[in-house]
Amino acid sequence: MKKLSFLALAVFALSFYSCNVEPVDPAALANAANNPGGGGNGGGGGNGSTGDYYPAALNNQWRYKTNGVLDADPMKIVQVVNTGGVTVFKFNPQNPTTSLGNTSSTTLSLKKINGDYIYIVDGTTVGAGTPTGYTATGFEYTILKDYLNVGQTWTGTYSQVINYNDPNFPDITQVANYTGEILGKDLTITVNGQTYPNVIHMKLSQEYTILGMPIGATETEVWYAKNVGPVKSELLGLTSYTKELDSYILN
Repeated sequence: MKKLSFLALAVFALSFYSCNVEPVDPAALANAANNPGGGGNGGGGGNGSTGDYYPAALNNQWRYKTNGVLDADPMKIVQVVNTGGVTVFKFNPQNPTTSLGNTSSTTLSLKKINGDYIYIVDGTTVGAGTPTGYTATGFEYTILKDYLNVGQTWTGTYSQVINYNDPNFPDITQVANYTGEILGKDLTITVNGQTYPNVIHMKLSQEYTILGMPIGATETEVWYAKNVGPVKSELLGLTSYTKELDSYILN
């Protein structure tokens, strides 16, 4: 096992906004994926991976600082399963807190197919047993296409069904449309004093609607270092933060 300390990863985040109850922190999401990968928009380049920008193996882990504060738990791969012939890497459960102080619970997984990197978000429970709590169905979305050139994009759509604990609130379906764009390749970035070469810089823009009505938007930029993973991310929109890699362990 190879251990490299004082490096960093950014968890790629989504954002969900409920007009009935509360805005949910990006890590507290869950949706039903209708079109996880989306169609390429000016994708070009073919599905030929240019390297591994998110090394995945059992017990690999990345620990981050959020706005300069060390996260309590790392992002750690705790299970590897085969689903339909595709290897899926499951991370340890995440339990972020929402803006109203509710505790949430969800699980994130990663799969990689020919240079496409896809996050799978399981169903989420927020504020179990509380009036402002709810459950939400799971979803998938493509976080990176490492073979695209600078300026090329991809698009996708997913939806989630929200079921509130309060019976006075009906179930709602939120739809998210997203566009990913490669902003830079073969970059060098310094994070927490550690320099990473061979970095891809990308942006994911998301717009959210309920019943066709816009309810919010987010924009996330992530820097992926080859043979390391995400080393930095910045989220702007319904909530904002910066995550930077502090340490990681790869097997």
